[in-house]
Amino acid sequence: RMADEQVKVTPGERMLLEAFREFSAASQAYAKDGTDPSIQCLDNFGLALAKAASRRRKAQRPKRIIVMRHGEAQGNVDKNVFRTTPDSLTALTDKGILQSRQAGEKLREIIGDESYMFFYSPYTRSVQTMQYVAEGAKIDLSKCRVREDVRLREQEFANFQEPEEFKRQREQQKLYGRFWYRFRDGESGADVFDRVALFWQTLYREIDDDSIPSQNIIIITHGLTMRFMFMWYLKWTVAEFHQVWNPANTVMWILEKNEAGKYVSRSDNEIFVGPGDGVSRCGSEMSRTRSYAGLKIEPRFLSDKLCGPPQALPGPKETTLSLTSPHVSAQPPAADDESFSEDVKLSSAV
Repeated sequence: RMADEQVKVTPGERMLLEAFREFSAASQAYAKDGTDPSIQCLDNFGLALAKAASRRRKAQRPKRIIVMRHGEAQGNVDKNVFRTTPDSLTALTDKGILQSRQAGEKLREIIGDESYMFFYSPYTRSVQTMQYVAEGAKIDLSKCRVREDVRLREQEFANFQEPEEFKRQREQQKLYGRFWYRFRDGESGADVFDRVALFWQTLYREIDDDSIPSQNIIIITHGLTMRFMFMWYLKWTVAEFHQVWNPANTVMWILEKNEAGKYVSRSDNEIFVGPGDGVSRCGSEMSRTRSYAGLKIEPRFLSDKLCGPPQALPGPKETTLSLTSPHVSAQPPAADDESFSEDVKLSSAV
């Protein structure tokens, strides 16, 4: 009756109303059969309540999750800076500042007047990127929700880095496996994956607990961390991860909520992969897989050629690109201290 009369109700009350409707329909069905509806109806009410709660959680989720790499930093152009400056303290270059402001203008075009919340890595270049992005987007950070999260930091390669020693470790990494190799005084790729997984779990828990009412979540982090975030969310295999390039500085990878309340990678996300069959693929051609009992497993169209052992993959400078998508730039991102991998472009969908 409340729904029919369009009485204003809270989301919780509406959830109970939806559950009660399903409960009533099931009760009437059992009554027509001439069976005792008591136990069956109680079970059905619990199931209906759970379904209503799930629908409510998905409906209230933010519209987008926008993940952005920091702007060009000192360490991206001069590796010697790591001899005396901790990686966490390397700052943006003048070019990186300009990139961040321009990214802010693009961000404003995407989110319009919608609400937003920032998460960011505590590294100096990420903090500065957020500040200049906010400037370009005309956002007052003092008046919006902003949160630092150490799990979004870059992979720890070492304390202070000697270029020659770091180069030697890079060669070892190629032999050992890029995902598994642990840098001396640093982390392995698997370590970063584990903390990124914890971040996703925390984020989802807070989203579904109404702790984050914003329409957009904006995450400022690092190229490698972005790849691990999408690896976890889109269920890439280790072999597939090895074939994904770092995004260029200030590139955004965007997850948008679909009608089912799930996040889908936008088809124009610039995600480069390779080598493979020499063609680019759009976001609809790779789906997140599910292995849980009773759930439909979505098809994956990723070529078997893209799933070979990492050791068999040619390096970035050895790969010939054949690009057909308008969303793919003619040159893949340049390899740097954060870039482990190969080329061509792939966008992925949940």
